Amino acid sequence: MNYPLMRPRRLTVAEFRELEAQAPDDERWELINGVIYKSMAGGTRAHNAIVQNVTSALLVSLRRSGSPCRPYSENMRLDIEAAELSTLPDVVVTCAPVSDGAKAIDKPAAVIEVLSRSTSARDRTDKLEAYFTLASVRTIALIDQEAMLVVVHTRTEEGWLRSKLTDPSDRLEFAGVGASLALSEIYEEIAFDQTRPLIAGP
Repeated sequence: MNYPLMRPRRLTVAEFRELEAQAPDDERWELINGVIYKSMAGGTRAHNAIVQNVTSALLVSLRRSGSPCRPYSENMRLDIEAAELSTLPDVVVTCAPVSDGAKAIDKPAAVIEVLSRSTSARDRTDKLEAYFTLASVRTIALIDQEAMLVVVHTRTEEGWLRSKLTDPSDRLEFAGVGASLALSEIYEEIAFDQTRPLIAGP
């Protein structure tokens, strides 16, 4: 379950970060359009497995290619002051140096969200629109955890290009990062309930 905490006014990122420092260890807090949303830490086995699959496969691919870029999962924040947003993406890739004490990524190159039914609406709207505004971001991927479907937004010279990947051999290309992943890698050891509707949408 993910729901807003009632507050009298919209918060800035700085105000949110002060409050978030007091959050219980078993809660994850995000700021979306100035409103705090909290959820319990954890998630489904499928969600966790996909995050692990993406992070580990990306790390191997990036190291093999000699890329300076690195993936970070779930506990590194993205702060977007103009959008009054502070999120914890499931996976974020950056090609810029990150200090050992950092708790946020300043220049993300790619953002990956594994969709759940409780957070999908915000991931696909408010958070996605905010990610579009980050000049360093080249790839945004929304991964359905209940079906083999990845919706990819890629920055081009003409603007953002949306595409869908549905086949195990399809590859998620990370523009400007020097890595790509087959859907078979992303969904390794994931079984689907074919009777449930798609989270990511048509």
